[in-house]
Amino acid sequence: MKALGDRILITPIVEEIKTESGLLMSRKDVEEKRYAKAIIVSKGELIETLKKGGIIHYDKSAGHAIMDEGNLYEVIKYRDVALVDDKIHLPEKLIKWWQSLINK
Repeated sequence: MKALGDRILITPIVEEIKTESGLLMSRKDVEEKRYAKAIIVSKGELIETLKKGGIIHYDKSAGHAIMDEGNLYEVIKYRDVALVDDKIHLPEKLIKWWQSLINK
């Protein structure tokens, strides 16, 4: 599967968030956050600034879920990306491994 135009195919990252004091936030508190993290699986040809395997923070109210061969993805538009994590870039093998874990 390949994203087209200004679309991005992503795999959401489920986060466990701790407060400064070390307490885990409840699932409800995490769900109330506006932005979520994801791994870029594919990007459209109009997008030059993002890389496949990159980590982004995106507006989680945007986009749509899609299933392909038992894997759950989301399709978002470029404008829904809020931040790019330049420190992390995942290779193709690691992306596939991550997808296999979250889709069990």
